Amino acid sequence: TYLDHAGATLYAKSQVQTVMENLQTSFSMNPHTGGDGGYVEAARAEILQFLQADPQEYVVIFNSGATSGLKTVGETFPWSEKSAFFVHAESHTSSVGVREYALEKKANVVVWDASNLEEILQSQNDDKSSGEDRPLNLFCFPGMSNYNGFKFDLDWIQRIHQNPSNLVLLDAAALLATNRLDLRRYKPDFLVMSFYKMFGYPTGLGALVMKRESAQLLKKKYFGGGTVDMHTVREMLHEPRKNLEEYFEDGTSHFLGIQAIS
Repeated sequence: TYLDHAGATLYAKSQVQTVMENLQTSFSMNPHTGGDGGYVEAARAEILQFLQADPQEYVVIFNSGATSGLKTVGETFPWSEKSAFFVHAESHTSSVGVREYALEKKANVVVWDASNLEEILQSQNDDKSSGEDRPLNLFCFPGMSNYNGFKFDLDWIQRIHQNPSNLVLLDAAALLATNRLDLRRYKPDFLVMSFYKMFGYPTGLGALVMKRESAQLLKKKYFGGGTVDMHTVREMLHEPRKNLEEYFEDGTSHFLGIQAIS
């Protein structure tokens, strides 16, 4: 179980042998340089299939792990003085750290759990703001506690979404180590995962799974290798790529790790 493995499952002998055989008998190059044999896109498709997610609704962004995904959402979320970050009381450290981005923009930070969720949602309903005056809020909670293995109510997602100003960030890293998740039923705006918790190997690889429409709300500033169609050094010009995967994956992805899970 997740707790037995202290948050990092044990990799299988056959798994590592297959990876080593692939490394010794095939050649893989930087996807930015040439073709990757299709395994990167195949891995994205397999992840969506595992999560039972519609590829027309969700997109997979590879990164270094759940923490990286949480950081990406935190630094690109459209915070304002009227918005709020609602962080669950049993959130992982990396989820709590998102609050620093909210505080920087003078947004409110509220700690919640099952005991005060309905009170929070009711107070939002009493707010008469509408249209463009209504700010976006971010609710963050873990699918399963890293501390004691308690599984939280995923029906919270639908309840929170009853207010169109609320988006949901689900930390599914611990949950997916020993459980399945159906994104046809539960539809967070953002979900983070780490593959070492699921497979043991490779480490340093995870994914941010986002609703395509929710990803459009994020305000990304930095651009790294592979995320722009063009840029100039002397002129302050750059053209971001339209493809969401390419737009959010700054720099060379962990392509050998991706091959290992594909």
